[in-house]
Amino acid sequence: ATVARYLGEQRTERSFARHARERGEPIRSHAEADIRALRFAEQLLASAIGASSSRLVMTLMLRRHQTSSREAMKLLDQASSAIQYNRDLLQTALDQVRQGISVFDRDLNLICCNRQFRDLLGLPADFGQVGTSLHTILRHNAERGAFGKGSPSAQVAQRIERLVVDMSTFTETLHPSGLVLEVRTNPMPDGGIVTTYTDITDRERAAAELAQINEELEQRVRDRTEELTRVNQQLELARQVAETANISKTRFLAAASHDILQPLNAARLYTSTLNESELAPEAEKQARNIDRSLEAVEDILGALLDISRLDAGAMKPEPGLFALQGMFDQLKVEFGPAAAEKGLLLHFVETGARLRT
Repeated sequence: ATVARYLGEQRTERSFARHARERGEPIRSHAEADIRALRFAEQLLASAIGASSSRLVMTLMLRRHQTSSREAMKLLDQASSAIQYNRDLLQTALDQVRQGISVFDRDLNLICCNRQFRDLLGLPADFGQVGTSLHTILRHNAERGAFGKGSPSAQVAQRIERLVVDMSTFTETLHPSGLVLEVRTNPMPDGGIVTTYTDITDRERAAAELAQINEELEQRVRDRTEELTRVNQQLELARQVAETANISKTRFLAAASHDILQPLNAARLYTSTLNESELAPEAEKQARNIDRSLEAVEDILGALLDISRLDAGAMKPEPGLFALQGMFDQLKVEFGPAAAEKGLLLHFVETGARLRT
């Protein structure tokens, strides 16, 4: 009843019931309390009001039959009510926090925790009782497979090392739910520890999805790069084929132009012979036109030969002045008969312009 003034009736009853189960002896309401029960009561009080205050309460309780202690008990009852109110207020505030919070003393026994601590770790209500050891909580989760496969003893030892010795921040994935917790530990002035558990499942899932998206993008980039490399190789092969064909075409043009020039040269010899003969004026004019036409064909073939030499790199262009009138005269000879045949009049403007080309 004295302990219940500070911890509350339900919490006190659960704590003493667990203590009785561990001792293997039932609780007898009207039996005299032995030294172990008194020590357990003092430990429960110490978790709520501190060790010094706990010893004072136990001393006053055991001496309450003395008249001199009645006023002290009255004051103590008033103080206990205020402490209980503040404790309930603190517990309510802790239960509203999203993180799971637990406090352990220097012996790693639970002093207090909030509801989220039990919910996040999947612990039964009994494991939230004051005095429950950290080893007991960790072993319960290890044995039910919350830490995955492995030796429960090794798993407990590893987490005790992280929580108590290293006090490092780490993530814990609980099985089979897949809940991911960020666990932080801070030391208490008296040697105990405060642990907080934050649910970061959504954040880890988002990070995993982002990593998967990045991996898919990288794979797509690799695939695209391989495809571009393959296309470039095909283009290079096509370029080589086209270059080979162009060289073949150049050689063909050179050979064909050379062969065609032979009969043209012969034809011009014949026209030269005609021009030197005595002909009627009209026939002489036609002979000159034929000679100019053959000369134009010879110039075209010569240009083809020059182009083939340029393609083959055997000839370099040399800029120079070019008279337009000579080209116009040649065009008049070439297109005059075609225009006359169609009944058209073809006129050329005389020019002295010269191009640098």
